[in-house]
Amino acid sequence: MNKIFGTWIFLMFFVPFSWGATIFVGDGGEDSAPTTESETSSDKETEVDDLDADPFEPINRKIFYFNEIVDGVLIDPVANMYKMAMPFCIQKAVSHGLFNLGEPLTFTNDFLQARGTKALESFSRFLINTIFGFGGIFDVAESLGLPKHKESFNTTLKYWGVPTGPYLIVPILGPSNPRFLAGLGGDYIMDPVCYYMREMDEESLIWARVGVTFMVTRADITDDIRNFRENSIDFYAAMRSFYKQYMSAERRDNGELVHRSPSLDEFMVDDIGL
Repeated sequence: MNKIFGTWIFLMFFVPFSWGATIFVGDGGEDSAPTTESETSSDKETEVDDLDADPFEPINRKIFYFNEIVDGVLIDPVANMYKMAMPFCIQKAVSHGLFNLGEPLTFTNDFLQARGTKALESFSRFLINTIFGFGGIFDVAESLGLPKHKESFNTTLKYWGVPTGPYLIVPILGPSNPRFLAGLGGDYIMDPVCYYMREMDEESLIWARVGVTFMVTRADITDDIRNFRENSIDFYAAMRSFYKQYMSAERRDNGELVHRSPSLDEFMVDDIGL
């Protein structure tokens, strides 16, 4: 009883403090120094150049066609079933819950990127949404002025200047690059949630989380992929272009996650030049 009482006393004082400290620090912390236009432009050009490199195209195409078979038989039907059968409110709750499970990893990578303000935000978001958002299915923290942002070991490597490397097609996973794959390995090792599950001997929950995340992500872009498949002459080149734009669409704007899928018109204009 004393432990439970002590825990609630801690939460009653720490949650308001952490939220207030985050708002007080705001965007003026040392970790949020403004980025010049030339620096942003240079980073963007480097990323695009790396993603355009496809030295392994012959083998990439073979793996791509294998993935197409698996996608048509298994992945696409499951993603469509999820999208059609689940009410939008349930889909939103699942997305919020998955995002909340990723907050400790975001906190870890904020710390590795020396972004103290963002680390405090992600820690506060996880604490608030886990307790008051019923495990994270409701984003209470955002309504309190703590916008979501997402970091991974991939973005940490990018922060410290590691290039993406050449374009790759990975069996089942699809389009990727060496830095992203290294990031996945780093995430698995450093993710506090994964570490806790391993310590509890519940690795099956890790793979269940990976599977649900994969399905939700695939469901989000299923319409785009179908349009590209139906409207492109070379679907492999089309997906390579889509991947480049999909990765480039994720930008950090004052620490907030900005993500969108490119429209079909934008995609087709880029695809003509391939």
